[in-house]
Amino acid sequence: MYDLSVLEAFKVVESTLQRLTEAYGIPPQKNFMNLLKECGKRNLLDQVDINLLNDIRGKRNASAHYIDSIDKETANNILHISTILITKLESIPNADAFTWLMYNRNNVINLFKEGNSKKCKEAINKLRTAWNKRDGAVSGEIGIFFETALINAPHLIIELFDSNDQELENWLSQIDYQIFTDFIGGQTRLMQKTKNQIIQSLETYISHCDSQKNINKATRILNAVKIAEIYEID
Repeated sequence: MYDLSVLEAFKVVESTLQRLTEAYGIPPQKNFMNLLKECGKRNLLDQVDINLLNDIRGKRNASAHYIDSIDKETANNILHISTILITKLESIPNADAFTWLMYNRNNVINLFKEGNSKKCKEAINKLRTAWNKRDGAVSGEIGIFFETALINAPHLIIELFDSNDQELENWLSQIDYQIFTDFIGGQTRLMQKTKNQIIQSLETYISHCDSQKNINKATRILNAVKIAEIYEID
């Protein structure tokens, strides 16, 4: 009699959790247990919440396979727990673009190295948003994504700024700080190597590109990189 209420409660909890994890860029998991583990690793849920969700999952499984496996008291407890968890899950703000990039840093870097525009679409959109909403700290921290794309797949940066020429100009005006500033110390030789790699990559892209519009954008980036100075913070 009470099985249906547990099944419906679990559906709502699971749907809410999926929305949360999608916002933080957690890839789809094969089962609910793996999803909870990923949330635990990223501190999106504490162990108490994970245990409660596991309890709901267990009751859901029982109600799905056995008739009248849930009594009234158990159903009321599950519904109460579900309400608490849903409220808590929905109170956690969706990840902004910068947070998403930081959570998925290695995956995004690997995607940019691969350079498949279709696979990189979401990451490019997040990078554009993070750049537009940046502050000084964010600007420096997302520099690795621009650097990786410029070295391995410069067309991704062209695509990022395809629809807004002013955004490209704003980015180029800060390229020295974002990519060629040594905040750690002792990295100037490495940065010079990076600069040379970016120049070579852009020159290759320009020589093979058949779109004059993209060639013009790439040339502007190339010229900005060539004159960019490498700074070392004392």
